[in-house]
Amino acid sequence: MVHAVISRSLSQRRLAVGVLFVAAIALVVILNRRSSGAADAPGEPRFHFTNIAHEAGIDFVHHGPTLDPRLDNIAPLISSLGASVTVSDVNNDGWPDLFFTNSRFGFPNALYLNRGDGTFVDTARAAGLADVNRPGEGVSMGAVWGDFDNDGLEDVLIYKWGYLFHGNNLRLNFLPELGRFQQAAEGVIADAGWAWGAQLGDLDNGGRNDLFIVNGYVSGDRDRSYWYAASKIAGAYSGVFEDARAWPAIGTASLSGYERSRVLVNRGLAGWSDVASQVGVTDEYDGRAIVLVDLFNRGVLDVVIANQKQPALVYKNSVAPGNHWIAFKLVGTRSNHSAIGAEVTLETGATRQLQTVDGGMGFASQNDRRLHFGLGRSGRADRVVIRWPSGTVQTLEHLAVDRLHVITEPDR
Repeated sequence: MVHAVISRSLSQRRLAVGVLFVAAIALVVILNRRSSGAADAPGEPRFHFTNIAHEAGIDFVHHGPTLDPRLDNIAPLISSLGASVTVSDVNNDGWPDLFFTNSRFGFPNALYLNRGDGTFVDTARAAGLADVNRPGEGVSMGAVWGDFDNDGLEDVLIYKWGYLFHGNNLRLNFLPELGRFQQAAEGVIADAGWAWGAQLGDLDNGGRNDLFIVNGYVSGDRDRSYWYAASKIAGAYSGVFEDARAWPAIGTASLSGYERSRVLVNRGLAGWSDVASQVGVTDEYDGRAIVLVDLFNRGVLDVVIANQKQPALVYKNSVAPGNHWIAFKLVGTRSNHSAIGAEVTLETGATRQLQTVDGGMGFASQNDRRLHFGLGRSGRADRVVIRWPSGTVQTLEHLAVDRLHVITEPDR
């Protein structure tokens, strides 16, 4: 009798434990469905892309360089560069515009102005940015945007490639005054090498953006130039010279190799000066990507370079005392958390500096998303206007300098 009572009690406890276990599993399933949406199938993505390029008025097609048909066997190797797209609000109307580059002589670049109604219009020809791919001047490979002349408008450096002269373009934004961009590249900028990667930033905290450009194509044996090897058949019968199969093997020779990096200081109306050797930049690697970042939180921009098949470089910047700076880390709430697309205008007296938080800038590169402004000796930041991607405009006045400010997007 006692044995029967004990067996019944044990069975009831086991049943109760089993019921509780099943209930716990059911509760987890219900909560998971509520968190992801009860109507969603497991693992189903909650977004979808639709290509609207044509409907939006964007019909750009990239064209590679045209080569002699007898070079077809190597054409894919030497003509696979130049398709790039960059974003900039060129007219400061709050709508992002698009700039596409072409790589064939005679074919225009395109600047698609955002109309704000879901459509774009190509204004590159009127804006002076279309016809830059001319014989003897190289063809476009990419672009870097930034305010070079402290007028609160983004200018553009179009970096180019060609076998003898590259013809990089620096176009200043005079849309409000002239309705177009004006060429300002000459001397050290126009002939700054292959210019795979380029970034602008205030390297001395002087209040103007400077340029750091990395160069080089193929660096092999220093005493064997492929240009020289190719020149030995240049005077031959054209049928021989124009047939790539007759060209000598490149082997370990160099082709536009051992090109030094350029550090171009912005001297305002006095132009640009290449000070690379003076500031300790003497590398001759085949540079590709470059980023600017305050690596050690000291209020100066350091430089990191990725080189093709060669060691990376980290240039720690040492700035002479006397100049001031201010930096911003933006945190989005209504906008994306990283604040990508936010524009910050810094006003000091009559001078305006503009920077944008971007998700990538230049060839295979992404800068520090904290925005760094040099202030020169003034030590003032009179007014800061932040235009968030959500459309919110935030104004801050008389901020302390020589420090990083973390700014959170206001609720409204």
